[in-house]
Amino acid sequence: MNGGRISGHGSHRRGVDADFRMPSKNGREGPVTRFQSQYSRALTRVQLQLFEAELPVSHIFYNDPNISTRHKQYWRNHDNHYHVRVR
Repeated sequence: MNGGRISGHGSHRRGVDADFRMPSKNGREGPVTRFQSQYSRALTRVQLQLFEAELPVSHIFYNDPNISTRHKQYWRNHDNHYHVRVR
């Protein structure tokens, strides 16, 4: 309805989904995967917990098996970002 077209991201068209890059340990903005040493698992955990505390989250698609949240689910191609859906 209010979302835009993003190749491979059909669910974003409804305007309730957003993708976020994971934070890096060095604080620089840029792509990082969960497999790289620059990836900050601690900061990612804090961000995901904040989303769940402050928003009506229904799903978080993300593949780091070392992070657990109430709404997290594994989803293919989500090793370099996480996807948050709100109700």
